[in-house]
Amino acid sequence: MELWLPYYHRSQLRGLTLAAGATVAADPPGDRPRWVHHGSSISLGRGAHSPSRTWPVLVARRAGWDLTSLALGAGCYLQPMAARLMRDLPAELLTICVGINVHTLGTHSGASLTAALIGFVRTVRDGHPDTPFGVMSTIVAPDREEVAGQSGLTVRESRERVRQAVRILREHGDSRLHYLHGPRVFGPSCVPLLLEPEGTDRLHPSPAGHPVLAGRFLTLLRRTACMPEPARPPGPGTAPAARAGAGGVPVTGAERVAHPRTARKVEA
Repeated sequence: MELWLPYYHRSQLRGLTLAAGATVAADPPGDRPRWVHHGSSISLGRGAHSPSRTWPVLVARRAGWDLTSLALGAGCYLQPMAARLMRDLPAELLTICVGINVHTLGTHSGASLTAALIGFVRTVRDGHPDTPFGVMSTIVAPDREEVAGQSGLTVRESRERVRQAVRILREHGDSRLHYLHGPRVFGPSCVPLLLEPEGTDRLHPSPAGHPVLAGRFLTLLRRTACMPEPARPPGPGTAPAARAGAGGVPVTGAERVAHPRTARKVEA
């Protein structure tokens, strides 16, 4: 059993009631590759039809991966704490989508964005030295592409800084780090699939846009050979790590999906 929280609203799990005679146990270790993704509200799922139909969830289901989403609305600007969390979580694939919150909040100028992303990746690499790692620049933002944010960067310029950071790291030996160009995943042709109407600040995929983004993201991962190795089983006596639900939040009763084996332990 999996329980899904709303991805864009505050919620609180007050209890969980089981039928008489039912038992609760943690999922046994599976063989699905573990995917850890960090991003903004675009990755969190704003605009999706439901928590279980955000684009990262759709990618994970299509590929057969076990997703841990660390997406944070207005909260993806290369914070050291996020890098440390990614470093410490088990993963066979790592990805991050970065740029739009940097532009909105003005957290980095051009040079500092390159430096901050290099530092972020190197921190994650302390725990995952050889894990495939995809770094995606932000998807199309038609009303911001050439508009300078608070730090002076446009969205187009932020993509170039992200690309530069990945290039520098690859030149220094990180061959399993890959740049993913956001507009190749969801670009100008996808503007009609954005949630917000024309004349507003258009940033997020609509319900129809999430499956398109998911399909193109997975295709680009495959083309760049940024794909996970088979899951590594935990060592003797190692408990599986507690994980947030897909969509970046702990899971609750917004939706219920039957699980064929046992009830999954949920951290509120």
